[in-house]
Amino acid sequence: MILEIFLAPEECLQISASDLRDMYHVFVVPPDRAKRNTFMPELHIDEVAALGVEPAAPSGTTRFVAALNTQSMGDHNGVEFAQAAHLAVAARCGALRREDLLSNSAPAPRGPLYSGIMIDDFIALERVRPDAPPQAPDRFKDLLAAYSDVNLTAHPGKLEQQATQSTKWGVHIDGVTGYVRTPLERALFLASLTAEVVKLGVSTAALLE
Repeated sequence: MILEIFLAPEECLQISASDLRDMYHVFVVPPDRAKRNTFMPELHIDEVAALGVEPAAPSGTTRFVAALNTQSMGDHNGVEFAQAAHLAVAARCGALRREDLLSNSAPAPRGPLYSGIMIDDFIALERVRPDAPPQAPDRFKDLLAAYSDVNLTAHPGKLEQQATQSTKWGVHIDGVTGYVRTPLERALFLASLTAEVVKLGVSTAALLE
């Protein structure tokens, strides 16, 4: 998607991004779904009492299991629910619009603004020219306000606004040169692993995988 964005000589690419903190754990789920998100082991009623918990259970119940009353990261369709909810929040406040949407199932928009969501990460890329005011800052401000309205929190250490270099969605973006590449630290790590395999002189399919 990002490789389909081309910069004119007078343009640079600015990056604004957010990363939601503990996104899965702010969901409220119905009781039937919470019952599926259980933890082992079972607890005896005396163990539950020792935790200071008074469960609303039928009389005579002696064994209990803890259940997560929110979205579980390993739950079936948990990722899809999280992404759809994030998309809805961004779309309702106008931060994410159809004409700007980055999707792996469609060509990149015409721009100059490109925005998308990958689960808990929002990113807005904008081709900026010296003679035109950027659009992304206002939309990003609206998105942060929308997060607050629905009790979502953007990680303050991961907020980026109008940056020209950033590593997002598994790639490093340089908005000045226009280069998009694998993050250097990841490439060096893989190169070092490859060098160690070469030193062995032999390999197996399992090792290469």
